[in-house]
Amino acid sequence: MKALTFLLSLQEPVLATQPHSGEANSKTGFPFIPGSMIRGALIRKCLPGNPDALLDDAFRRRFFEDGVYFLHAYPAHRKSGARMLPQPFSWFVEKDQVDVPADEMDAICDFALKVSDDPEQPRAPKYEFCHVEDGVVHLEKASFKVTVHNASDDRNKRGKGKSQVFRYEALAAGQDFAGAIVAEDEAILRDLKPLLEQGTMFLGGAHTGGYGRVLVSNV
Repeated sequence: MKALTFLLSLQEPVLATQPHSGEANSKTGFPFIPGSMIRGALIRKCLPGNPDALLDDAFRRRFFEDGVYFLHAYPAHRKSGARMLPQPFSWFVEKDQVDVPADEMDAICDFALKVSDDPEQPRAPKYEFCHVEDGVVHLEKASFKVTVHNASDDRNKRGKGKSQVFRYEALAAGQDFAGAIVAEDEAILRDLKPLLEQGTMFLGGAHTGGYGRVLVSNV
């Protein structure tokens, strides 16, 4: 397999909402950018002015056939830019270490390797992603921006029966996420690379409401 890697810098909040995320008037975002969302954004770049592209065999090979995988974009390591990975469920720390900043934790025990008596009161670290380098564990958690919106058919009228309040929990702007597309056929990746090198694309929902603009770099 070959890989095409890139960095996504969020210029605006990104609304990557989870299905069935609870309250009907609330949209809760994933702590990462789904690969399907990246694929959709690249498809949109191909379609304007060329709706027949959907019927093209080469187009379908790039986006819809087996052997091409659009991986989730996870937070980029702040120093190296490496694509971090989800924190294993088997990692535990002592209870009093749960709220300690990641770089100040004493130790992390991996119960998948050995069930240890230390820690005595094991708790999962309150992080989501990790990167291990030279035996040192780096932990990260995605940042969110919560915004309350008021929707109405008549912008001059607010009130019961005339408007609706809903809440967005979106990935906050200013974060970097590292993504990758992997494929068995390197030629497909060469075809996709110029689409990423165009620099800017829109991800998720509510683009006209100030959401979704990201800068693509390090392709």
